[in-house]
Amino acid sequence: MRERGYSGAATNRIAEQVGVAIGSLYLYFPNKNSILAVLLEQHAREVTNAVEAIRSISQRSRTTWSAYSSASCKIWFSRTRSIRLYCAPARHS
Repeated sequence: MRERGYSGAATNRIAEQVGVAIGSLYLYFPNKNSILAVLLEQHAREVTNAVEAIRSISQRSRTTWSAYSSASCKIWFSRTRSIRLYCAPARHS
C-alpha cells in the first residue's frame, strides 16, 4: 500500500511482500479493506496507550510531561504519514 497507494494495492502483492502464501493471507484477511482496518486499529491502540500514559503522569512532573508529550507527538506524526501513504491514491508514472 505504501508503494502503490490503497487503490493500487492487491492482496496478491501484499502476500508476496510479507512472505506468505495468498491462501494464508485470506485465512485472516478476506480483502485489502480488512488489512487496512487492522493497521488503523493498531494505530488507534498506540494513540490510546500514549494518551493513557500521559494521563497517568503527575501534574507536578513538568519535565517528564514535556518529554513524554514530545515523544508522543513524534509517534503520532510518524504514524499519520504512514496512514496517508496507505490511503493515498496510486501514482502512476
